[in-house]
Amino acid sequence: MSMSDSKLSRLSLTYFVNSRGYEIVMFSICILYTLTAIPRFELNELFKNLIIIGSLPALFTKVLRREDNNAIFWVFLLSFAVQIASWMNSLRVIPDLATSYPQIKFLAALFLFVFIAFWVNGNKSRVLLLYASLVLSFIFTACYHNFLHNSFAQGLSGQRVDFAMDNAQFTSMLSVVVAALTAYIVTQLPKNRYKPVAYLISGSVILFALFALIISQSRQVWLAVVVVALLSPLICYRSFNYKRTLAIYVLLAVLGSSLFNISFIHKRVITESGVIEKVVEGDWDNIPMTSVGIRINSWLEASKWIINSPLFGTDKGSVRQVIKTSEKFQAQPRTANYGHLHNFYLEMLVAYGLFGLLFVVLFYRTIISNVVQHQSYPQQVFLFLFLIFWAIINSFESYNTKMLGLYAQNIVLAGLFTYSLPKLKNNVKPRE
Repeated sequence: MSMSDSKLSRLSLTYFVNSRGYEIVMFSICILYTLTAIPRFELNELFKNLIIIGSLPALFTKVLRREDNNAIFWVFLLSFAVQIASWMNSLRVIPDLATSYPQIKFLAALFLFVFIAFWVNGNKSRVLLLYASLVLSFIFTACYHNFLHNSFAQGLSGQRVDFAMDNAQFTSMLSVVVAALTAYIVTQLPKNRYKPVAYLISGSVILFALFALIISQSRQVWLAVVVVALLSPLICYRSFNYKRTLAIYVLLAVLGSSLFNISFIHKRVITESGVIEKVVEGDWDNIPMTSVGIRINSWLEASKWIINSPLFGTDKGSVRQVIKTSEKFQAQPRTANYGHLHNFYLEMLVAYGLFGLLFVVLFYRTIISNVVQHQSYPQQVFLFLFLIFWAIINSFESYNTKMLGLYAQNIVLAGLFTYSLPKLKNNVKPRE
């Protein structure tokens, strides 16, 4: 093939990717993926694969033509290098436990938002529709589960409810994401005569999400919400106003005190204070295997693996091996089959070492840089608050390695990250 034929071929591919019909089809698939992920419809994986495959021509064309800033693409490639290097190190450090080939999907799964961002294409209406799809998916799943199991009444009686969303921790996480996305959507809608109706609907959705947050009873998510709420007055406004900030903090204090006095919330918060005391006192050999204790013990076990291979780690499979080789975890049937460490950052250190953790820093730095460069102040604030929330909850549960956690992060980032489709050249027409 001649050079001119190669150029015309790439040009034809660009026109195809930029065609109105193809763009609408791909964005529709993104919406279908978003709608079907939480209820776990069988077609969900198909939609995700179609997003990836259908986006490859756009990615190929954009990188080949060196359009805009493709830093996220190079970070994407780096994810494979990190995982391969870790696998090679595992062959040396733990040859009996090492797999026969590297597992490269683990970090690559973090990048689905890039492919979705292609089809959002910086369009505000598409961002709102994408976010609304996640909100609707959550509401539908929760209401359907309530229809089958009367879960709302169970939650009001003090039982911990998860709406069949993996477990209650993911229900809590998603409820916060739903509340945040709903608040974001209503602030972005144009002012017209229907705005009061939008406020009414949004307020109802946010109240429902907060109700789900309370009855799902996940302490790490509650902690993250408290931290974000305390930081919000300092981040959301461009200028500091003492009276406004004080009023917000007084309101938060009253609300927090009222919620803390609800019996099952109070019990949930203080129930493991004895475990925390043992941790603070340094009595780490006698931490019981409670909910908090399991986390602390898994982190202590992980530290041994991290010390053994601090730079490159020993591949993803080592995360499960931490539990399998622990006498304390294997001594109890309830914990013997655990396969994660309840901390994304420690899992990164075990699997990929310091280089893996630096990769995570680079990953989020690239995202922040993109949003700061291309988005306005409200979007930047939304990203910062989301990342603070996300950083905290990933310290107590590995949301970035689980399907619903990846789903939530990818949808949020897809609406904020700017990665437009390849541009057409005005002076060139595709070959007929």
